[in-house]
Amino acid sequence: RKKIIWKSSNYMFLNFEEDQPKQKKIKIDNGKIKHLGILQNGNIGFLAIDKSSMVWIEIASSSMKAVKTIQQSIKNSVLENILIHENGYITVSTKTQKQDDNGYKLWLWDLHKNKLHVVRENLHASVKTVPRGRYITFVEKYYYAKPSREFIFEVENPKAVFEFDPEVNAHIVDKQYWVIGGKRALVVYDQKNNIAEHVASDPMGFDIDKNTLYFSQEDVNAYAIYALDLNTGKKQKIQSSDYDLIKPVVVQKNLQYLEKSADGWKIRGYGNHSLYDDGAEVVDLRKDGHDQVHIHVRTRNPSSDNRPKHEATNDYPRMYLPRPSSQKLQIQSLAAAAAYDGSAVRLLISGFADNLFGDKGIFVNSILLDDTKFAAVGYSDLARGYNVSLFFNQREGIENYGLNFTKDFIFDRYRQLSAYTEFEIQSYSQDSSLLNGFLTPDFDGQRYYLLKLGSIYAFDITVRDMHGPISGQRLFFRTETGFNIEEAEFSNYDLNADVRLYHRILPRFGLAHRLVGGTSQGNIPNLYLIGGNMSFRGVGFDDLQGQNYWVFSEDVRIPVFDFIGAKLFDPLDQMLGFLTRYFDVRSGIYTDIGSVWNNGDPTDVRYSVGYFINIPTAFGLIIRLHDGIWGEDGFGFWLGTNW
Repeated sequence: RKKIIWKSSNYMFLNFEEDQPKQKKIKIDNGKIKHLGILQNGNIGFLAIDKSSMVWIEIASSSMKAVKTIQQSIKNSVLENILIHENGYITVSTKTQKQDDNGYKLWLWDLHKNKLHVVRENLHASVKTVPRGRYITFVEKYYYAKPSREFIFEVENPKAVFEFDPEVNAHIVDKQYWVIGGKRALVVYDQKNNIAEHVASDPMGFDIDKNTLYFSQEDVNAYAIYALDLNTGKKQKIQSSDYDLIKPVVVQKNLQYLEKSADGWKIRGYGNHSLYDDGAEVVDLRKDGHDQVHIHVRTRNPSSDNRPKHEATNDYPRMYLPRPSSQKLQIQSLAAAAAYDGSAVRLLISGFADNLFGDKGIFVNSILLDDTKFAAVGYSDLARGYNVSLFFNQREGIENYGLNFTKDFIFDRYRQLSAYTEFEIQSYSQDSSLLNGFLTPDFDGQRYYLLKLGSIYAFDITVRDMHGPISGQRLFFRTETGFNIEEAEFSNYDLNADVRLYHRILPRFGLAHRLVGGTSQGNIPNLYLIGGNMSFRGVGFDDLQGQNYWVFSEDVRIPVFDFIGAKLFDPLDQMLGFLTRYFDVRSGIYTDIGSVWNNGDPTDVRYSVGYFINIPTAFGLIIRLHDGIWGEDGFGFWLGTNW
């Protein structure tokens, strides 16, 4: 701050004391002084030019003596726009004087190593460099109709030149994620984990609703609307068309965007209907900080338009105040199934309902079998990945019910890890041991208060058709530890695994393999109920009971009929004919073998070999029949969606 320097053509003047100015004059004989500056180490340096030669002279401020004098030459060039960087580097823009080459170049002179580097060549004009810390930026301009481009490089690595995309829009979400939209890229930076992710190239607008990023990105033939969950990193395409979809905005949980059409741009939203149409062409769609959408339009026929005109142009803003989206829940999935094992009927019901823009919903799962009932109802927050549910189970003198909290960690579309905690109350009637052979009299009339912790890992890369999985593999792995609150001791330790492989040999012909197993140890172990269409065919529902089990299943699946049915007499066939016609009927041979037992009991291995038939119906449900021929020969019927 106490150094003042200035120059004339061949002299450099220095003044070091502000209160007692004493001028020092230094004559330069190496050429005309073009540029001078003060380096980071406090030394004074200046650049002298003699034709195409450059001379760098560095003077120590303490001794006022030259400590470095070096020279470089750029032949056949005119030197322009020189910059001295305080870290000891010089940039210079040159124009070649060769007749066959009229291009410009940008050079970097490393004063530490006395080495010249070509930063960029074949430029259309001379460029000016700007120091930014240890970086240097420059703008490449064009004489013809082409946008300027800005570049950035580090002075210590001039060969690594990057095009600098100026920040256009930036938002921070949950004090963790920076969403930065530029002209050529959309980037999400996780400042907590110091991770930057390139989300989209050449985006056409974006907006954020809570933890969901909506943006427009080029698809196969046109721009489409995508959604990215910032917490899970899951990206999915939510809206596409044969025309471009751009400029998404979310206002009061209502998503709108622009769609290109033959008549110009139209504003679209949920339900794919136009939200604005008054004969004017929409040219832009923007949202301000008050959650209001501004629509910029252009009149198609100004001469016949009697509306007020803007003083400067016929492009003027319109204000659109969107209607708040409905908070009502809508059913997203609803499934029901019925099964029969030759003596009992089992009903299964499941469903899920949520709000399209709320990412929150409720779910119900239940199984009913005579006096046996299993039910669960809960609440899901899909954005945060957690579920809270109440469950109730009842079976022949045994009741257990409680509260479950689950947190899901989604790695990608194939892998998921779930951690759960559960508070459970188990209640046994006075005659529970008489009704259930696997219980001892010690359980009669008892009630236990249990706290359980567990984790589930799921991996699924299966490919499905209307019958279910046809190729790929699935893995389910579960662990659980229970604690008896009253007795202050561990109640159970569980381990379960389910591995399935599907091999498609021909389009509708293939093999299916399944191996499941599990164990529950401790003073109050869990009981596994095996039997029926979904676990062990040829055996009645839950006929096999124990704290240990394993089952291996093998299917050979083959197509039988492309079409089978009957025609009723008219006009009855016109009304009910779809109920008598079935397409893509498949069949096959199955083999199930396994064992279920309690600790201390012998392992009785059972098996069942038989056939099955799958018949798709017009309602999307599958009628499945299976019948054992060797070993366990029970009959089963299933009406549902599970293969």
